[in-house]
Amino acid sequence: MLVSPRDVTLFQLKSMDSSHAVVQFSALANEVRFNVFRILAEAGEEGMSAGDIARDISVSPSTLSPHLAQLERSGLIWSRRDGTRILYAVNPDGVSDLIDHIISDCCGGRPELCGGISLTASSTSSACKVGTD
Repeated sequence: MLVSPRDVTLFQLKSMDSSHAVVQFSALANEVRFNVFRILAEAGEEGMSAGDIARDISVSPSTLSPHLAQLERSGLIWSRRDGTRILYAVNPDGVSDLIDHIISDCCGGRPELCGGISLTASSTSSACKVGTD
């Protein structure tokens, strides 16, 4: 049974299974959401406001809002309030869980088969560290 992105919360992603991975891949399987994720990964821990993201990818804030919500529900990004603004940033634990799932499930626990990915929850201190060693 597939899980709808609406049904998945960050807390449910702690124990990654295939249905959660599908939700996360589905969140990234849209050009707007993929571009948002890339921009937020570049922004790092500081994150960005929805207005800045919308401007950078040339979409209206009303178009962007449901895309941010789906990425957040998937556990790949999170938001925090900063005064009157809401800032969005990549959730390193969510990304790490997905990559760890890929390595353990799809690569048989052998990272060298996945192109040398070097990301784990315990070693992640910024938004993304993939193959930077």
